[in-house]
Amino acid sequence: PNPSEIKPPSSDELAEGFYIVTVGQEVGIFFSWLDASERVTNVPGAQHTCYCTFKDVLWAYTSKYNEGAVQVMLLAGGRFWPSQSIPNLMPPSMPS
Repeated sequence: PNPSEIKPPSSDELAEGFYIVTVGQEVGIFFSWLDASERVTNVPGAQHTCYCTFKDVLWAYTSKYNEGAVQVMLLAGGRFWPSQSIPNLMPPSMPS
C-alpha cells in the first residue's frame, strides 16, 4: 500500500512490535510477528524488519516504497493467492 494509507494501531489495538514487510506475499506494516511471519514464510528473498516505534517503521517503509523496493511475491495456492479468477477485460465480440 501507499505509505499515506497506513495508519498507526488504534488505541484498543495492542502492538507487539512494528514489523515492516517489503518483500512477501503481502507487504506493509504489521503490529505482531504472527501477522508479519505469515507474509514472509517460505517466500524466497523475503525482506522484513522489526522497529521499536510506529514513526520508525513508517519512515523505513516509506523509504523502501519510494525506492521501488517493495515487492509482492505470491506463493501459488497460498493463503494470499487470489481466490477468484481475474475477469476477462476484453470486450465481448459483437455478432456480425
